[in-house]
Parts: sequence; C-alpha cells; structure tokens
Amino acid sequence: MQTTTTDSVDQNLLHDYLITNVAGFHRTTVSADGTPVADEDCGRVAQIGSVVTVSFADALDSDTVEQAILDFK
Repeated sequence: MQTTTTDSVDQNLLHDYLITNVAGFHRTTVSADGTPVADEDCGRVAQIGSVVTVSFADALDSDTVEQAILDFK
C-alpha cells in the first residue's frame, strides 16, 4: 500500500471523489453470496485531527492519486 497525506478536507467526500475519479481506487471481490467485499489493497481515507491520510494500492500511479486530491481541493 502507498500513502499520501493532505489536510483540511472532508474525508468522506474525498473518499467518494477518489472512488469516482481514480480507476482502481476502490478494489473489491464479490463474495459467494454476491456481496462485494473490500480487498486488502482497497483505497482508504482516514483522518486524525486535520491530517487526512489516503492509502491506495501499489499498482496505482501515485501522481494520478495526488492530482485527484488536488483537483478535489
């Protein structure tokens, strides 16, 4: 997993934005009952105080994720 940080953004809105705008950010596998389950390298956004940490799969281009974060801001 790769990580990057940003600050002063709504983590939930950023997460939704990254799912929509970065192909492969949200990685899931369909379980036997048809429910999608997050893969271990599924993109995540977490916040502690004003610091927002974005974790994403090693296979994704970090420049693409960074640009999406800038575009969101």
